Amino acid sequence: MSLFRDRSRSLFGRFARGPARRSSASLREQSGWDKRLVHSLASARLPTWRQIRHLPEVLSSNDSFRLRLGALLFAAGLVLLGGSFYYANTEIGPSVGGEISEAVVGTPRSLNPILSVSNDVDNDLTRLLFSRLFTVDGSGRVVGDLVDRFEVSADQKTYTFTLRDNARWHDGEALTADDVLFTFALIQDPAWKSPLLALMKDVTYRKTDDRTIELTLPEPYAQFLSRLTFGILPRHVWKDVQPQDAAMAEASLKPVGSGPFKFSDMRRDKRGFVLTYVIERNADYYKEAPFIEKFVFHFYQDYASALEALRKRQVQSISFVPRDMRGELEGLSQVLPVSLELPQVTAVFFNGRTNDALKEKDVRRALTMAIDKVRILFDVLGGDGHPIDRPPIPGMSATSSSPVPFRIDEAGALLDNLGWKVDPEDGLRKKDVDGDAKTDPVTLSVALTTVDQPENLNVASIIRNGWAALGVEAVVNAIPASEIHRAAIKPREYEALLYGQLMGTDPDLYPFWHSSQVQDPGLNLAGFANKEADAALEEARRTADPVARRDAYRRFLNVVAAENPAAFLYSPSYIYPLPAELMGFHGTHVASPSDRFATVTSWYLETARVWKK
Repeated sequence: MSLFRDRSRSLFGRFARGPARRSSASLREQSGWDKRLVHSLASARLPTWRQIRHLPEVLSSNDSFRLRLGALLFAAGLVLLGGSFYYANTEIGPSVGGEISEAVVGTPRSLNPILSVSNDVDNDLTRLLFSRLFTVDGSGRVVGDLVDRFEVSADQKTYTFTLRDNARWHDGEALTADDVLFTFALIQDPAWKSPLLALMKDVTYRKTDDRTIELTLPEPYAQFLSRLTFGILPRHVWKDVQPQDAAMAEASLKPVGSGPFKFSDMRRDKRGFVLTYVIERNADYYKEAPFIEKFVFHFYQDYASALEALRKRQVQSISFVPRDMRGELEGLSQVLPVSLELPQVTAVFFNGRTNDALKEKDVRRALTMAIDKVRILFDVLGGDGHPIDRPPIPGMSATSSSPVPFRIDEAGALLDNLGWKVDPEDGLRKKDVDGDAKTDPVTLSVALTTVDQPENLNVASIIRNGWAALGVEAVVNAIPASEIHRAAIKPREYEALLYGQLMGTDPDLYPFWHSSQVQDPGLNLAGFANKEADAALEEARRTADPVARRDAYRRFLNVVAAENPAAFLYSPSYIYPLPAELMGFHGTHVASPSDRFATVTSWYLETARVWKK
């Protein structure tokens, strides 16, 4: 640069000493010579950065302004072009962050998935903390979770499962086939008293490698995969824990799982009851890691307290709202209630063993005809649910083509034909015993037992009024939910039982209606025993052919319709109030309350621009 300047000054000096005047032609000639000289002195055709830095020194103020404006416009064009490309190729999507605080009625007892089957609070937490072989998605379908792929033998007895190769426990240990077999062994050990023992009792299993296991059933069971939705335990955590010490083990409340969330913290009161339980996002989850950073569960003794916390914005959601309290959600803009289908059968189960009159199928039919299901649906359920007149079966409607009608007059005619005549003095139906006029006639009376909860009591009141209009003496026995199994269901001490049974995903009606399930722990609450029905149920659970299975169930339903062992009433909806700002929730079915978390990895509170796929 200095050489350029020195030689330029020398040249300009000679011009200055020349003639004062020059012709236009000579000036043009000299100008071209000057340009050639400048080009000859430059070492490169393009200016260097050091030369560009001195550009302001030789530019006029106007030229400098033009240059700056051009540079600014060029930069703005680049920004606009880049922004246009970015927005054309990105979209608003979920982002990691935020937390949800949820009110739950109850308290955690044991977060061991092979023991917590009957406790909804435990099931909620284990659903988020533990993985399982199979799980239920938002539409109620059974899909693989830890199982990457599987095969079923031709005789439908042997199942071969291949596990995912990227599943790890929350402490970093790899999840292998040994953990699955260890979980099976604990379930089959009577000392552990697992409610899953009946399912796994006669199943044999072996490991073929670290990722492959083989299970063999004594006979085909079409619903077997849908029953393998319990959490798998880590062998390295539980192997030294004895059954009698399980409840006190640290892992019972601070579990090591492999699910989308992991234990973070909890707070107890002075008595040791858990008040809050915190779980955080598992960033190393083997499937899509959740977006929600943290869940905080707050536990309450009753729904009134939980709803009060929701009103005061101490929590953002509540696990469930009883139907009689759903009016409390009105005006709460911070929540958005969603209605999910629940495979629950609410029915009146007739017990002929404790009431001789109920042994007559036409008496049972008359009592069923005197129940106003439409009134129950709208006056008690508020339209949340649908009436049924038989058990729900996949692919088949729960309402038959010829449902039992609500007709008091026809029901009265049935009872008249059976000899149950209305006594004009008290309006009750009575019947002579064995035609003996010397013996006082027997009054047709039925004691209706149910859970001491507002919904059940309101339904029971409608049923009692319908039976009273028919001339049947009816009383309602209300038993606390915590006591009804011990006091009534287990010993089968009831005449008629108003109760709801969860049928589960891909319902197997065998435990609910086969004659072998009449006694506890069987679920045949009506004490129903029919050889034709038994044969149909046995065939339905043996075959994997959907057509043959449907035909078997159709035969079973025909027997049920003829015998009327229960008055099927309705299947309710499950109302789940979610935070109004929550996005990504999708689902229509829940087989159990914990299934509301089926799509939890898709939920999000925060957003960001993400590249389009």
